[in-house]
Amino acid sequence: MKRHSTKCQICNTRKPIFSSYIGKCPECIRQYPKKAVGLSHKSIENARGNWKLPKYVPSDATGRKCHICANECALKTQEIGYCGLRQNVDGQLKNIAGKNQALLHTYLDPLPTNCCSTFFCPAGTSAGYPHISYSEKPEYVNVSIFHISEY
Repeated sequence: MKRHSTKCQICNTRKPIFSSYIGKCPECIRQYPKKAVGLSHKSIENARGNWKLPKYVPSDATGRKCHICANECALKTQEIGYCGLRQNVDGQLKNIAGKNQALLHTYLDPLPTNCCSTFFCPAGTSAGYPHISYSEKPEYVNVSIFHISEY
């Protein structure tokens, strides 16, 4: 995994860190987890604000509950869910793409957190080399795919 060298938000020293956006070195994350989590929440809020997404999971006591994901947003009328894909339109949850439409988003995810790393994944082992995989070592590049449509 490629690491970037930047200034840690906790110890203020220039160190290799996993992500310049996260801005914390692994040592400080381990030593000061509460502070690291608090600063991470601020980074997440800023990023979500840049995309005009709700900063927090909507949880209106009288709102319409969405069960699409584990967040289980409770949306007031006209409110958009934490995902940015569902909206309460006059008491009904709707896909913001509209009926008979879908939204698809893909990107290369450099973090191997979602890699299945099992015998059937040639990127997780060297089992597919040279026919399927490019390396005799595990290849950890994930393609993240998000798809939503009206059901």
